[in-house]
Amino acid sequence: MKTSLPRLLELQPPSWRARLVAYARRRLPDPADVRYPRPGWFAAMRELVGAWWTPLVIALAFGVTRLVAQVVARGVRSLWNRDALAHDLWSAFLLDRLSAALFQRPWLLAPVLVVLLAVFLAARWALEDRKRETLTLTLRLLRMTRLVTLARDVAGILSRWARRRSLLMVLLLGAVVTGIAFGLLWLP
Repeated sequence: MKTSLPRLLELQPPSWRARLVAYARRRLPDPADVRYPRPGWFAAMRELVGAWWTPLVIALAFGVTRLVAQVVARGVRSLWNRDALAHDLWSAFLLDRLSAALFQRPWLLAPVLVVLLAVFLAARWALEDRKRETLTLTLRLLRMTRLVTLARDVAGILSRWARRRSLLMVLLLGAVVTGIAFGLLWLP
């Protein structure tokens, strides 16, 4: 006897549907959550915490600027000497000073690891909160029936997206410029 899929779903016990609804409620946020959309200052702080990569970009731009300056000072032929290149890389990113400081004072590593762990946890929270906000607003948007409210909420989502993208581009550009400026100021 052939049975269609909808008929099979109807034949399932009621507990199956209840488990599915409970799973969806556990996984999906409440569209009526009043915390979302976040206020502007809170969203800006969340984006800044989410920009944990900015110091890394500054350090990278700093090191590359110093490396380019060292190669220009020694000539392009210094790139072919493996030992000179390793020394240039080591000193361009100030790893020689960092390793000397850590060998003399190994206890300095503990606060750095605590700060890195705190930054990692804060960045993870920021990412999860941004995802939850997006999902909540999307679910709320899907439940909208009035066209005026729908258009207003779509415009709000698009403005938050544009604001986030512009903030990320400004942060990236600022980090690169800061790293290059520090690299040029550090030159002997």
